Amino acid sequence: MAFEQSELEVPRDRLKKAGATVDVVSLATGEIKGWDKKDWGRPVKVDKTLDQTSPADYDARFSNSDSSQKCYWPLRPDRRNVLAGT
Repeated sequence: MAFEQSELEVPRDRLKKAGATVDVVSLATGEIKGWDKKDWGRPVKVDKTLDQTSPADYDARFSNSDSSQKCYWPLRPDRRNVLAGT
């Protein structure tokens, strides 16, 4: 599985800076490979597989499965502005 490097790292880092615990979740264990502009980027360690997670474990979900379909779903209304930095 590949992802656009900045589209994973920027929201992940903003969430961590805001004090959130962030899990990188994928379909398989190991690492996911990043794409950085014109070449392969840095791999990112998968923390949990999808079948190891439950929506009840999280305040929000951020999905970047496809660049054209990025989604941020706040599960709690008080968490809506974390990615915006407000």
